[in-house]
Formats: sequence, C-alpha cells, structure tokens
Amino acid sequence: MKKYLQKISIPIGLTFKLLLLSILGIVTLYLLYVLIDKAFLNPPVSAIVPIEKRRTVSDVYIQINIINATGMQGLAKKAMNYFRDRGFDVVEISTSDSLERTSYVIDHLSDTISARSVAFALGLTDSSVRHDYDTNLYLRASVVLGKNYHTLKPFKQ
Repeated sequence: MKKYLQKISIPIGLTFKLLLLSILGIVTLYLLYVLIDKAFLNPPVSAIVPIEKRRTVSDVYIQINIINATGMQGLAKKAMNYFRDRGFDVVEISTSDSLERTSYVIDHLSDTISARSVAFALGLTDSSVRHDYDTNLYLRASVVLGKNYHTLKPFKQ
C-alpha cells in the first residue's frame, strides 16, 4: 500500500499552485459579489440635494423630519440615527397622535428625486412617496413611520 501511495504522490509545487489558485478564486468570487451587491442590489443613496433643486447655497443635504406613528417609543430616534449615519440632515423627530398602518414619505418641495432617495434609504418603493407641497418649509421630506416599521431597513439591522 505504501508503494502505491508513493507512486501517485502529487509534487509539492503542483499542490502549492492548486492551493494558490483556489485562494485567488475565492477572493475573486467575493470581490465579484461585493461589486454586484453595491452596484445593483444595494446601491448607495446620496443624501445630497441635486444642484438644480437647491434653494440656497447652504441647501446641500436633504433635510427631513421623522414622525413616529407606530405607538411604540424610541423608533423615531433609531430612524434618526440611521439617516444621520447616511448623511441626511434630520432636523426634528416627533410622535403623532394618530397611528398609521403603513410607513410613507411626504414630499414637501416638489423634489421627487430627494423624496425618492429618502424612501429608498428607508426601504420603501417610489409609490410610498406622497405629495404635500409647502414651499414655506425648508424640509424636503417627512418620514412617517407606520406599524409596518419592522420591514424597514433601520429596524432590520
């Protein structure tokens, strides 16, 4: 048996090459996964207001407020931290007296690009953006957290 194993032994150089190719293959597959994930599945959301939509020189970041309409305490603060980590300017959080079944985003300045960016960052579709224009507000959008908050990105982590 020992003689048989000696006859079929693989040279050390070939073993090293196979190990190196395996490691390079795994690294390549991982980098390809990261590329596809960041480019197509979870692209980054920009919290910067497009230049053509800015009203003042200091109007650079999307300003939002968050309204907790879930009946549970602490959710608006968690969402605020989530948005601030992504570069959004959260200027206010509050609690609503009425409860909402679903979460949505309110566009205040007819800036659908910014409102959709907020919705996308939250994990909502474009159809969840409602329009309530008020040009007196400096807020671009309001986020209303509803009872389906557990399906949103800030609360899945």
